[in-house]
Amino acid sequence: SRWWRNPAPFANRTVLVIGSRASGSDITRELAMYDELVGRESKGKRIYQSVRGKVEIAVREQVGWAGRIHVVGEVERVEGGRLMLKGGSILEGVETIVFATGYLYR
Repeated sequence: SRWWRNPAPFANRTVLVIGSRASGSDITRELAMYDELVGRESKGKRIYQSVRGKVEIAVREQVGWAGRIHVVGEVERVEGGRLMLKGGSILEGVETIVFATGYLYR
């Protein structure tokens, strides 16, 4: 997230943001709002946010753009193009991963 400037380079891409604190939440919000702001349809792109533990998402039901965010668990490992999540779920088709500040990605 240190080099994040704006969501434009990620238009129409499936993105995973790892982190739910200030920078991770801000980046996820900007990605979700971008198409709406520029009057463009998101052509099949998905926005995932990987979080640790339980996250309060009640506000997402009240704000239209927030419904575009899919909250997922922690990423345990990456195998090829597949992201293995804690609990056994698998994400595929993620084109870009944004590591939010403070996340150890080793």
